Amino acid sequence: MSLALCDPHGMFVDALAVALADRGHEIAGTASDVGRISELVDRWSPTVCVLGLGVQETEALAAAAAIRSGHPEMAIVLLCGTGSDGAWTALDAGTVNAIVDKRCDIATLDKTIHRAGEGESVVEGCSRPVGTQSGPSPLDYLTDRERDVLRLIVAGLSTQRMSATLGVSTNTVRTHVQHVLAKLGVDRRSKAIRVAVELGLTDAPGAR
Repeated sequence: MSLALCDPHGMFVDALAVALADRGHEIAGTASDVGRISELVDRWSPTVCVLGLGVQETEALAAAAAIRSGHPEMAIVLLCGTGSDGAWTALDAGTVNAIVDKRCDIATLDKTIHRAGEGESVVEGCSRPVGTQSGPSPLDYLTDRERDVLRLIVAGLSTQRMSATLGVSTNTVRTHVQHVLAKLGVDRRSKAIRVAVELGLTDAPGAR
């Protein structure tokens, strides 16, 4: 997969490029100047852009928005050192495809890059605090179908049973589940159940 890598720490981005190249990725280019990444992406045309957040978080998020506007088909992965309200806002808005904690291992990042490149929304190593958010509830970002899927997750249904209940393929169910997990800011179904219960989504599928 062709990658563009950008992080304000030059040594980090260089080491990341070596590690990801060793895992079979083509490194289209690297940059430590976040302000130039959207221009460089225009030149490189990668499949996935990996952006590190840090001291230049505002600039990085603005760059992500510019890349999304100019390259709607490109996947964007944000690397975060700590929880970032801006990163969650970008994920909820569809500006970026994935958020990954910088402390994760290279295998996790590699897997996330592949999933994001295939169109999935992914969260790894980061949890959106429940009850400390300002603005809309995470449930407000779910479509009606995604709410139904979440209710079925709460009910403990397997992917196969969800498929039969909703009348869609198992692949479609998996896609919905991944979108639900990403929008709730969790990385597994058990955490999604906890969030759903805490936010009061416990009614039966189809109820509005």
